[in-house]
Amino acid sequence: MQTHSKVLTRRSILTSGFAAVFAQPSHAKMLPGEPFAVADDDDHKVEYTFRRQVVSYPTPALPGTVVVNTYRHWLYLVITNGRAVRFGIGTGKYGDWTGETVIGRLEKWPVWTPTPDHLKRRPELIQYINGMPGGLKNPMGARAIYLYKNNADTTFRIHGTDVPEHIGTKSTAGCFAMFNADVIWLYDRMRLGGRVIVTSSWA
Repeated sequence: MQTHSKVLTRRSILTSGFAAVFAQPSHAKMLPGEPFAVADDDDHKVEYTFRRQVVSYPTPALPGTVVVNTYRHWLYLVITNGRAVRFGIGTGKYGDWTGETVIGRLEKWPVWTPTPDHLKRRPELIQYINGMPGGLKNPMGARAIYLYKNNADTTFRIHGTDVPEHIGTKSTAGCFAMFNADVIWLYDRMRLGGRVIVTSSWA
């Protein structure tokens, strides 16, 4: 499997070209270099609060920290000077999990394997017990960021989706879903061992 270990530094965050990143295109374009078609403006299909944007976010967390707020359906990438990049996400419809984790694995167009919980709810998924190859029909989308705690896989991931209805709602089996273009952007700024905080706070 392909892994990714690009180091995230304060300088790389500050020089990543926010003006270009957040410019709104006049029409949909496909992201270059991907084996499957990924539109660059899917976030226009949801209300503004769930679109990728830089916001004020006072926090003691260091730049590069990811904070997932399951109550608000937001994911933050802490940058600097009390700011963060905020994304809308889909969260688990069977209950919230909170805690502090680290990034234990990163995959492009990951293979998806149903968990025992998936199989209990949808027995027909047994056909993918050996894994569904990456692609547009794969529920993990274009990227997966695997969350670990105490050197063990929590089974929770930050991953892609091309279903706009999932963003801003409790719609996943438990993981945190982002638009494919957004999770690609986030993935490129992540590193193995990076800190991820999951909270259900209203703030």
